[in-house]
Amino acid sequence: MALKRFYQILSILSALFGIFLMLYPKIKILGAVTGLSNIPANVNIGFGIFFLIAGIALFTTQYLDKKFNE
Repeated sequence: MALKRFYQILSILSALFGIFLMLYPKIKILGAVTGLSNIPANVNIGFGIFFLIAGIALFTTQYLDKKFNE
């Protein structure tokens, strides 16, 4: 049960982080995390799309797993 809760929280946080990176590409949050100063906005959008898709995939697989186990 704790593992399912972990994946729920992970999917929500990764989706929110992806949305955040896509909505605010000019903020240098990715550069602050990686320690680089000159990261273009396209890289932020690319990572945002990745995290958004990862969050949706985690959420979908968890939903499907719950549906098939019932």
